[in-house]
Amino acid sequence: MFDKAVVAAIEKFEFVQQLEPNDRYNLYACLKPEQHDAHSMIVSPHEENRSVFILKKGLVKVGVLSDSGEIVLKYIAKGGDILGELAMTVGEDPKSFLIAVEPCHLCVIPADVFKRLMQANTSFFNYVMSMISKRMNKINSRLESLLADDTYKRVLSYLIELAEEFGTQQENGDLLVKNFLTNTDIAQLTYTTRQSVNTAMNQMKRDQVIDFDEQTITIRQSTFIA
Repeated sequence: MFDKAVVAAIEKFEFVQQLEPNDRYNLYACLKPEQHDAHSMIVSPHEENRSVFILKKGLVKVGVLSDSGEIVLKYIAKGGDILGELAMTVGEDPKSFLIAVEPCHLCVIPADVFKRLMQANTSFFNYVMSMISKRMNKINSRLESLLADDTYKRVLSYLIELAEEFGTQQENGDLLVKNFLTNTDIAQLTYTTRQSVNTAMNQMKRDQVIDFDEQTITIRQSTFIA
């Protein structure tokens, strides 16, 4: 028998809608709920991961450990995202990690169940591969911006992307997003240094392009409409 509270939390997610009713039942029956505190390591680098995660609630940093031992962020995951799927599809870097940004609720899917779902459901397979492709396209786009854009523009573009995905639009048209990333995190996501992010964001504030404090970042309406 499956946990009805867990099912109620995930059945609205788009990927679940790709499954046939019988496969949904099989998925629900094997889910194992987990909770992780803010800043805790969900999957450590070099840890053998034989599971896929459904992020029910919260935010998670996804990245890899560089050859020099430094943390390199790839993207931020939110509720409804599937994590760890690369290990079951194209092969994931053994130095990959998952870190909770805030208190997180996840469901663990055994690897063999996830693989069977991929093999048995074309629509589910296509959904997962499309999700992976979109994530890779975002990462590649940020890499390409290294050649075309200066630090100011790269950081601003990422802040807009962050606000559009995780923020809310205010009555005056501005986008407001919780300031849950450190400047070091933003530096890793925009391929620059923490000091360069500090300088760029302070200049944006003087230019009245953005505003920020310890809790929030505001993107002015004129910035993302222009």
